[in-house]
Amino acid sequence: MDKEEARQHLYEHVLQPALEEQVSVVARLFHDQQERLVAEWIESFRGMCMQIAQMQRRGEKAPIGFIHYSVLRTSVLEGTCTYQIEAYSDDWYWDPAECFARYDARWALQGLTALIELLYERRKMYMGMLHAADVERMVLQHIGAFSQFVTALARDRLRGKSGLREVASFTDAWIEIQLRQS
Repeated sequence: MDKEEARQHLYEHVLQPALEEQVSVVARLFHDQQERLVAEWIESFRGMCMQIAQMQRRGEKAPIGFIHYSVLRTSVLEGTCTYQIEAYSDDWYWDPAECFARYDARWALQGLTALIELLYERRKMYMGMLHAADVERMVLQHIGAFSQFVTALARDRLRGKSGLREVASFTDAWIEIQLRQS
């Protein structure tokens, strides 16, 4: 068995079944505890809005054009499973005033950590052909299967700016939420 065959075997016989199981666990959690998860997400977003408002009151931040939620791949590998939230003016990446916060998404991304741990252990069966980086790459390809639940929270709550007065208070600009993986 060569490295590619070993990788394919690990993928088909270990990763795929475990991935389905982990996504099912998160889906159940999402549906069973949606009210709590929504409240936590709103509180996190509200904190970001308040930070923006404070910066704008001090004249440090222009009106907001974009808010990005990015899965931090390194946080998944470290087991902290966080998103970085960044607020930009219409100048986007050229906005000189940094404004960022974190959202703890362990509830949604913990399955990725479990998959990495499982594959780290199982890769040993392949007699050194597969390395930690191979496992990480295999698992990180499936971030979307887990981040879809955070995306659903954001989309559902931000329609019509979700009634959060903090959103209306910091800008009249159009807000674009992009959930991306970094």
